[in-house]
Amino acid sequence: MGMTPQPVVRRRPGRVWRKREVSFMDFDFNKIKEMGLEYAEKGKNAAKDLAEKGKTQALIVNEQGKLLKENPAQAKELAAAAGVTI
Repeated sequence: MGMTPQPVVRRRPGRVWRKREVSFMDFDFNKIKEMGLEYAEKGKNAAKDLAEKGKTQALIVNEQGKLLKENPAQAKELAAAAGVTI
C-alpha cells in the first residue's frame, strides 16, 4: 500500500520501458457527455412509461370503485368472472 509506482520499468536488460500515465484529459469529453445524455433520455422515457402505467392503473381502480358503489351485484359478478373476490 505504501509503495508508489516507478516511472521506469526494466523488462529486458538494456531496454527501458516507460509506463504510460493516463490522465483524465485522454478521455473524449464529448463522447462522455453524449453517453450521459443518452442515459438521461432513457431514464426520462422509463419514468414517463411508469407514470403512464400508474395513471392507467389509477383510472381503472377509480372506475372499479364507481361501479362497486353504483351496482355492487354487477361488480361482484365481474370480479368473480375475473377470479377476484370483493
